[in-house]
Amino acid sequence: MSWFDRAVFGSWRYVAGPKGYDPEGVLGTLPTFAEALIGTLVGDWLRRGQPIRRTAIRLALAGTLLIAAGVAWGLVFPIIKDLWTSSFVLVSAGVAMVVLAGFHLACDGRGEKMRRGDLLGSFGRNAIAAYALHELTSFLLSADVFQWTYRWARPVVGPELAALVPVILFILLLWWPIAAMDRRGWYLKT
Repeated sequence: MSWFDRAVFGSWRYVAGPKGYDPEGVLGTLPTFAEALIGTLVGDWLRRGQPIRRTAIRLALAGTLLIAAGVAWGLVFPIIKDLWTSSFVLVSAGVAMVVLAGFHLACDGRGEKMRRGDLLGSFGRNAIAAYALHELTSFLLSADVFQWTYRWARPVVGPELAALVPVILFILLLWWPIAAMDRRGWYLKT
């Protein structure tokens, strides 16, 4: 794909040098559009007001089919997140659909509304604000307090699980202002 970027941008490249390149590139954005369109279609599907159980089952089935298609296509065109390959898009969208189906059934299928200020409901009702806050504060993950929680947990649970400790702490810190906004009815919408 670097040849295409050089043809479009000329000598400008993200990584300098005679064989310089842009890790994402122009053609690399096409799969992200595909993933966004899949998400839009899923959102439209959920808004149709079909029975929750049937929607969740169909969503899980469609997600499973996307995962299978992505894994099969991955044998020809590898699943690489950094390049956002089409096989990665299929697998990641499929996994997201299966997880969403589970949450749709568990949360929306209860027959009662989630309370304002609860963890999942607050993030769901104010997803844009949560995303913006995450982008503004993600530098905190390299702060000493977050690194300390990892170093403390690593001997107890191992490095893989210990890596989740600062992330969980970060999510809880993000939840605090998002829950406060939710309780006051303040929502960022497009």
